[in-house]
Amino acid sequence: MAVARALGHRDDQVQILQLDAFIKFQMGDLIASYEAYRIILAIDPNHLGALVGVSQLGLSTGNFRESRAAIETALAIDPRQADVLLAKGIHALIRKEYDVAVETGEQINEFLPDDPRGIILRARGSFLRGEEEDAMNLLYAEAERIGNNRLIATALLENARTQPDVKIMLEQLSFLRSNSPESIDLAIDEANILYKSGQTDKAREIGAEILTRFGEDQDAIGRLLELWREYDAAPLSDQERGRLANSGAVDARLIAARYYFEIGELDSAEQIVEGMDDARGRGMLARIGVRRDRLNAGDAAEAILEEDEGNCNALSALAEARLATGKANDAVRAAQVVATDCLDRTDGFHILARAYRAAGRTSGIERVYREGIDTHPQDLGLTTQFARWLLEQGRDAGALSAVRRLTKVAPARATTWELYAEICEAVGNTACVAEAKSAQAVAENNFAIDLLPGQRPANPLTGQSWR
Repeated sequence: MAVARALGHRDDQVQILQLDAFIKFQMGDLIASYEAYRIILAIDPNHLGALVGVSQLGLSTGNFRESRAAIETALAIDPRQADVLLAKGIHALIRKEYDVAVETGEQINEFLPDDPRGIILRARGSFLRGEEEDAMNLLYAEAERIGNNRLIATALLENARTQPDVKIMLEQLSFLRSNSPESIDLAIDEANILYKSGQTDKAREIGAEILTRFGEDQDAIGRLLELWREYDAAPLSDQERGRLANSGAVDARLIAARYYFEIGELDSAEQIVEGMDDARGRGMLARIGVRRDRLNAGDAAEAILEEDEGNCNALSALAEARLATGKANDAVRAAQVVATDCLDRTDGFHILARAYRAAGRTSGIERVYREGIDTHPQDLGLTTQFARWLLEQGRDAGALSAVRRLTKVAPARATTWELYAEICEAVGNTACVAEAKSAQAVAENNFAIDLLPGQRPANPLTGQSWR
């Protein structure tokens, strides 16, 4: 009886953990879901459901050794577990064992002939070992035979990204987005490809759609802002700016106005935030007023801060107002708050560097640029200003080092290499100039989007669009 009760208790515990793992997976907490499955395996090392979970989530969370161990055990129990075989194939692609990936895909399709998991393993393995035409023909033939789906379309997209073939990429993104209209990853991917391939008007249409569909998502609009900085000095038409001003979400209006403010289009920035009830909009209007040298704009910023002391736009306006009136040390204090507290933007670091320069505090300039780049490692503007300042100080090697750091974290952007060429030319390094121009040509045909430092790379089966 005691043994039976213990076994019953164990079974109840496993069921609770299974439910917990499932719920956490549905909530997007992959690490917690993975850990729940690991606990199940500590109780029952041969629990097939938990082995499947660890094999898949180990891949997603970077726990590759545990994933491979779970795969081996699961396939010893049931060699026809398609999800586990898929995980095995992805490991093979990561390790560049392309023959193994193809063979694993064939295993799946032996007992599940129409299963896209086997098809895309075969196709991606073949493509990556150099059989590009055969891989694409396989995917098109299977899409015709069983119908296109997310996995086949994504494999076609990633193969085309490597070639690169813009037409195929856009065809597959159109299919994927029609099936997942809520995916900001796919929307940004499509906009980036359109911009980079010179289809600016179509890219702007996607941008306008992002502002409407994802207008309340700061991260999403921030990603659009990065595309604008890279490609587009006029992303919105007069009509679109008016529509955004009249009915756009608050975050969409603020970030769009910030961009126009950055590039000096003050009329457009003002149009977008004029009449906003939100204090952040009034803060942006104060910044615009300071930039236009309007009387009392600094006082307006102070009044906003009395109500909302953390208002980033008002703090920036106050710092810029103090700088404009020669009060450099006061500007430093206000800009320090922006740099410390407003981490979604680089404004504080730029203003603080200017304030330190005005105050004659050279050591502060270098420190703030380094802190800004540590916080925003892919930001072109901060690295540009820092490298140019280092050149002014006669520190050529430091300027080159600063830009080389950017090339490591943002190699897919042509502007990264343009800056590198500029600094190489400034220091008279002709070999470096040639290297930069060669890399820029490569970047202009690289349709990937750079990952943030520390961000987990996409798996080689489905690529970056389905991270």
